[in-house]
Amino acid sequence: MTDKLASTERALASYAAKDPSLFSSCTDYAARYHSPEQILSLLQARIQADFPAPPGASFEVKYVDPSLEDFLSPAFYLTPPLDDSANNIIYINNSAQYDPSSLFNTLAHEGYPGHLYQTCCLQDSAFHPIRSLLDYGGYTEGWGTYAEIYSYKYTGASKDEIGILRNTMIATLCLYGLCDIGIHARGWDEKQLMAFLDAHGSCSEESASRLYRAVIDEPASYLKYTVGYLEFVRLKAFFKEETGDSYSEKKFHAFVMDAGPASFDLLRRYIPVWSKQNSCN
Repeated sequence: MTDKLASTERALASYAAKDPSLFSSCTDYAARYHSPEQILSLLQARIQADFPAPPGASFEVKYVDPSLEDFLSPAFYLTPPLDDSANNIIYINNSAQYDPSSLFNTLAHEGYPGHLYQTCCLQDSAFHPIRSLLDYGGYTEGWGTYAEIYSYKYTGASKDEIGILRNTMIATLCLYGLCDIGIHARGWDEKQLMAFLDAHGSCSEESASRLYRAVIDEPASYLKYTVGYLEFVRLKAFFKEETGDSYSEKKFHAFVMDAGPASFDLLRRYIPVWSKQNSCN
């Protein structure tokens, strides 16, 4: 996380030196998308350039009750029961505390090519039902985060704007993950957390205090997203080495969908087997 944070900070500095105005224009794409249903339908179509075609599954968008808005995340996907796999629901939180410009990528995390897509692909395959009892938090949230970061490609933003958006999100993930370790493994108090955050950019006392309380409330929660994402990056790099000139983004994503949720060491060990089985594809 420390190494990745340093590399993203260098990348953001290079974008700032090239054209500082990109940092204000990079979220302009959000104004082009007006409804969750529109965004999800658009993502369903656009991801097929890089991902296997989504299974024919329907979805419904619902909204968090106002009484719960202050206590729930910006959006979440409800994993359907085994005997009702067509009932895919995504809830959206309209709380004023959440930035509406992030809706596109939040729905990529929860919908396509994130949790909904991955779940539907698994249920569309001949997986053994016992696998539904196994939980791999790093895989699940790592894939959702990978999908969210990847989805900036589909926003219509420029290449440099996409670079800024991706690196900003990765830097934030690494900061939060390192804060989690600092607080729970190293015993940081709020002042130490504030000092760490200040070393990587300005941060108000209120923001640092809010983050401190969030990390205290849910130990290791951020690590599922951050480390899970970084493990998918490592997995992709190894997959590229194994497949060589035949590598493609769609082939890597097909491998992940075919393998299904598992620990990353098992996924890595399965790559040579999958590559041999699919060498003619």
